[in-house]
Amino acid sequence: MDKRILEKLEQLRSTHIKIQLPDRRKLIKQYCERLAMEYEDEANISIIEDKSGISVKITTTSIISCDEGGYSFNCLVGLANATSIETFNGTIVINLWFRLWEWIERQ
Repeated sequence: MDKRILEKLEQLRSTHIKIQLPDRRKLIKQYCERLAMEYEDEANISIIEDKSGISVKITTTSIISCDEGGYSFNCLVGLANATSIETFNGTIVINLWFRLWEWIERQ
């Protein structure tokens, strides 16, 4: 890793505390459950969780989302810390990643 990045990270660690965000985990999981129901016959959804984040992979041939249908998809895209959307052989692959921690300043 770049020496400057490591120095900045070390400085951040000395002035901040990394905290977990359990409420964010709960909210994202609720939207994932709703997403699975809303797109039950239209998309495959896989979820991988670990201590630091949640990764959601959605594969489908088409996706339509609005405030009356597919609302959970809109919410998840809005909450995601990283989003990638690609097509492979006519299949849309959407990868969403959610960070479950943040740095807060030490008191």
